[in-house]
Amino acid sequence: MGFQLIYEHQDAIGLLDGRKVKASTIAATAMTLACRGAEKLLIPTPGSYEYDRTCDGIEKLPKERRSYVSIVDQNGDILREVREFLSPLVIQATKWPENAFIQSCELFLYQVALGAKLKAGILSHQIQTVRGLLPLIHPNEFYDEARFRLAELVNLICCYEPNTLEQGAQSVDSVPDVRTLDVWKLLDSTEFKSIVASSGQLGILKHPNVILKHLNHLFKEFIQRPDTSKVLRLAETPADLAGHGKVFNTAKSALEALIAFYTQPFRPPFMSPGPAEMGIYKIALTEEYPSAMTHPGTILLFEWSRGETRSYSWLNEGDELKLEREAGDNQKRIEDFKKARQVQQTFLSYSPAEESQKICGKVLRVVDREDG
Repeated sequence: MGFQLIYEHQDAIGLLDGRKVKASTIAATAMTLACRGAEKLLIPTPGSYEYDRTCDGIEKLPKERRSYVSIVDQNGDILREVREFLSPLVIQATKWPENAFIQSCELFLYQVALGAKLKAGILSHQIQTVRGLLPLIHPNEFYDEARFRLAELVNLICCYEPNTLEQGAQSVDSVPDVRTLDVWKLLDSTEFKSIVASSGQLGILKHPNVILKHLNHLFKEFIQRPDTSKVLRLAETPADLAGHGKVFNTAKSALEALIAFYTQPFRPPFMSPGPAEMGIYKIALTEEYPSAMTHPGTILLFEWSRGETRSYSWLNEGDELKLEREAGDNQKRIEDFKKARQVQQTFLSYSPAEESQKICGKVLRVVDREDG
């Protein structure tokens, strides 16, 4: 049985007669993933630019294969919810590394939200990126509500554990812990609380969709309660006595199926393309522009967009084996995971001794200036 993957559209960038050219990577990526068992690519297009580029890439697929790709989040609703959740953190992250971390978290959270909603894996190494940045940030740079949202982000990041996939040089990060944070409950409750805080309890009546989301989560919590199943068992006997046992059992089975569906949330895994990125880049670029060259000093250059914001990723000359080395170096990924877990364990830790050293250092610098 195949699987489907979230994939943010990328263009392979090259030079042809001194001018920049770009080629969609959809066809090359689709071939690579079909070889690995994927049955569908789901491409988010929250902005008009990435929508146009994605449509261009789909047209280059054979007609028989165009159904392999589906466009999702075309109106950008999911991206807006992610940005709303991150907005307090964006305001307070005014310097590096905190601002770089929060920017990376936007893509991470967006991909996880899409994967959880659409029951799809994620073709990306973004979890490795945010996990590597996490030990560098200073949680004390954030305050009030932003600090709580940062704590929830740290929890979500640390739920993912690195694994190695035997099928080729490909790394996977998954969530083995059933107690993981429900990303959609997190995003929906944030929107609900925001409306209640800004307009009062009655204000939520103006936002029926938000109310339904909130009720949905309340219903999930209700059917997960252990006493819910007890009530079902107790009700079975009087239903039989009343001669409606068959009807009740049908309803009971339907509710139990609903409970099973809601109590087993999908936890989207991250799958890194690894060294296949090199092949995807070369095939995409040379098939559309056979004479195109890579930019000076690079061996590949990708351009991608999210909500009209352009970004680039590249590999420099001499890094030909970097992708393969990173995919196979599971030990480093495990070390990064342990460092991230250490941050989780010591979140907002305070060391009086360390603070004393800082104060003493400031005093000594003042004394030195006065003596000078």
